[in-house]
Amino acid sequence: MVTELTDPLNIGFRTVGSREHALGDAWAVQQVQDLAELCDHVKARAAKDGRTVDLECDWDWQQGSGTHKFDIMNQVIYKSYQNLTNILFRISNSRPESKSLALLVNSHLDSSLPTPGAADDALSVAISLEAARVLIESVGRGEWEAGWSLIILINNAEETFQDASHLFSTQHPWAQTVRTVMNLEAAGSKGPELLFQATSEEMVWVYQGVPYPYGTVLANDIFSSGVLMSDTDFRQFDQYLLTPGIDMAVVGHSYFYHSTRDVVENIEPGVAQHFAENVLSMIKQMTFRPKKSTGEYEEDSLMQRIRKFDETPAMLYQPTSPDSSKSTSSTPPAIPSSTTSTSPFSSADKGGQQHSRRPDLVFFTLFGSKPFVYSGFTAKIVYTFWAMICTWMTVISVKKSNHKATEGVEPKGSASPIKTSRSNVSLVLASVASILISLFRSVLYANAVAFIMRKVLSKQLSWFAGEWRPVALYASPVLLALISPPFGTLIPRSVPNAMSERSLVHGALLLNAFLAVIVQSTGIGSAVLPMLLSVGIGSGVAVGLLLEWQSGENEKEEGTIHPVVYVVGSILPLAVGVELAVGTLDVFVPLTGRMPPFVPAEHIIATLVAVFVFLSLPLLPALVYRLPFSSQHSGSSSIATRANLRNVLRLACALSVVWFAFVSGWGSWPFDPAHPKRIFVSLSESLPSGEYGVHIAGMDGAAGFPPLVQGLAQVVGTFNQQNTENMDIRAAEKTAFDQWNSNWGPFYPLGVLLDHYSLVTLPNLTPGSETWREEQSFGVVVIEDSTDEAAGTRSLKLEMRHKDVIWTMLEFDARIISWSIDDNPPAGYTRHHIKEASYYGTDIWTLDVTIDLNPDIHESMRRPNTSLTLSNGSSERPGALRLTFSGMVEKEMWPGKKWQWEAEKEMRARQGTPEPENTVMEFFERISGWMEQEKGGSTDLFMMHSIVKDTVI
Repeated sequence: MVTELTDPLNIGFRTVGSREHALGDAWAVQQVQDLAELCDHVKARAAKDGRTVDLECDWDWQQGSGTHKFDIMNQVIYKSYQNLTNILFRISNSRPESKSLALLVNSHLDSSLPTPGAADDALSVAISLEAARVLIESVGRGEWEAGWSLIILINNAEETFQDASHLFSTQHPWAQTVRTVMNLEAAGSKGPELLFQATSEEMVWVYQGVPYPYGTVLANDIFSSGVLMSDTDFRQFDQYLLTPGIDMAVVGHSYFYHSTRDVVENIEPGVAQHFAENVLSMIKQMTFRPKKSTGEYEEDSLMQRIRKFDETPAMLYQPTSPDSSKSTSSTPPAIPSSTTSTSPFSSADKGGQQHSRRPDLVFFTLFGSKPFVYSGFTAKIVYTFWAMICTWMTVISVKKSNHKATEGVEPKGSASPIKTSRSNVSLVLASVASILISLFRSVLYANAVAFIMRKVLSKQLSWFAGEWRPVALYASPVLLALISPPFGTLIPRSVPNAMSERSLVHGALLLNAFLAVIVQSTGIGSAVLPMLLSVGIGSGVAVGLLLEWQSGENEKEEGTIHPVVYVVGSILPLAVGVELAVGTLDVFVPLTGRMPPFVPAEHIIATLVAVFVFLSLPLLPALVYRLPFSSQHSGSSSIATRANLRNVLRLACALSVVWFAFVSGWGSWPFDPAHPKRIFVSLSESLPSGEYGVHIAGMDGAAGFPPLVQGLAQVVGTFNQQNTENMDIRAAEKTAFDQWNSNWGPFYPLGVLLDHYSLVTLPNLTPGSETWREEQSFGVVVIEDSTDEAAGTRSLKLEMRHKDVIWTMLEFDARIISWSIDDNPPAGYTRHHIKEASYYGTDIWTLDVTIDLNPDIHESMRRPNTSLTLSNGSSERPGALRLTFSGMVEKEMWPGKKWQWEAEKEMRARQGTPEPENTVMEFFERISGWMEQEKGGSTDLFMMHSIVKDTVI
């Protein structure tokens, strides 16, 4: 299935609004029709065998239009979608009540601009359809029964800011039967799928029973915080249906995420099977309904225990039998509301912000184990009790030290014996402070190296092509920080080494134990991380105390920590730290290839490595006290001293910087075919003048991009020029991206993430007779225009026409009184961006808007060059509105349209039709060929032909 969807000779790049997008839609409809036929066949086969199969299958093709708002990257985007589609398939039994509660399994059929979307999200579509097939046949064999219904939603517009899931949630009659959601996604192509977002406690408990669980509350906390600039359809179900659920995605090797390399061949074998078995297991458990001995259903089941957010007993859904027609759905059902709502959105302002509710639940897996799941309340009790045990173990150890002191046992090297428990407690507290300072110093040292790489040497992201390479660069400065002596005011050198060592071990134990208690008390389940560290350290301390008790009088006078404490106490922290580092770096290192230059990616990775090393080796600061400060201090000639060890680590720091920056070559160009650099080209055409502009952008801060841009400027400037020997090719100019930049309209607001350059010497292209160049085919048409002088407002009905142009955006500056997008327009005078997404062939959308004729305009909102001339040539008047309308040509995207263009060329050659000269696609082919030759496949290139038209009305 994935191959069928992603093969460009069959369907290919399913960009919303494109021909391929419509082909994918037709393919999906055929798939659910085949499932419906299979359902009928299973029932007929059972009847032939004299059996009765309680099974009903319904499918629906939904098409509709709507508007909503979407917040991302601190930008508000308003969406208008036209005739977009959803393909649905429902499995239930014959009882009407079975359709009243449903598990929704969602995946999306469309793909993003530069990608055929094999993993994201054709893989999930195939898994959903295959799960439905397996379940239907399981019913026929008597192995499964649909106690509650299953709805498979294949939504066809997620990459345009979740339009299709919004359409389903607000307009489909099945939507209000959905009790819980399972969203299937991908941001990578390797490894197990990760449970990274959960809002349903019940589903997390069920997830324990899947064949290959992999999830952690830490991922849930990170994603729900909004730190990652990413989102899924899960948001729409959370906000509009108020349904709890889980969100799962393949995340390994995300270097190919949203790139041309997201193809079937790059999906790791076994990923689909792993993901599908987990999904199938979840479906079976969630739709299960226990029966009495009489054959009647029990009054209680898992699905019935799940409650929608803000649901009260009066709002519980009664058994219904929604229609299962195969026609277009258009009537939006009412969304339940409550006067005591805890939703962040009022009924008049649904949607917008990224939002996810964290369940009061702790869950995590270790080393591929079955998930550990327990409630937040249980966590608080257990963590508190454990902190008390840790305190008791520390007190026992302190008493032993005091007992030695009172017997006159003076540890070696001590200026005076420590005689009171108060001084021991003070030393433990000083050790806690010392450990925190070690963490700060670890981050500081790692970031000092990052500063050298980024600012001094300009070698940012030299480690990009390997998730573990940053550890090789930043581990040595972190280790240097951990073995450096604490400030003298905390643990003076006069304190004997044995006492300092013991207090640092106890300090690490108490710090993590009480940190777990404090963090969990705030409701953050990630408190399990310091809890696990303290359990590991505490196990070592307990074993050490036991050995000390058994040794009795034979115990060493100096009271040093038994070596087994380090062995036992380091096992769990090291394992947890390594697993955490693997999972996190696997996401964040590839993510830096999608971070703009102004984001300190080098420092982010350096900080992560510092934290991971610190967490993995919590006993290292104590262990170092086994070594003397120097050979002179110890009175021996041993080279195993702290001073010598620090010198070795300093040398390691210097050598690693030299290697990453210069010797390896990674500092100049850290990319390769398996870890490509993303490059974007926008050939913008301004109407009605027909003038071209070429704009190039990268998506990271790595070295090597400016020289590449200047080389590309030569290729562009000499395109189809007869005599290039004496041509003066001017260098590309770096340009800033602001909210008035319309050259990257289809990318808004993600254009802020790009490193922009504009070419001065432009290509020699021959304008054709394309439809968008016709006056009435592309642009904004005023249908109605009225002014209320008394109210000081102007009301407009605008019609946006975009023949053969997709992903259009309307931009203007105004203070809006009201409009047809929603009932809550932005306050004050500001820049507005309305993005459109439509089904293939739909080329008109409208907007009703009333604006203030005399708004107060802040200087920061004044557009440069604001003098306005009306479209009819007259001078400007109050309320004159400058509209910028932009989009990209559906047939001229590279590489998405490469195969269609080549097929058309081949057809013209067979027919003897003259080949057009100097075309946009020929221009794109030239750039692509040069890039491939120049960088050997280490770039991922997307090019588009964008149209921009300014109109003043």
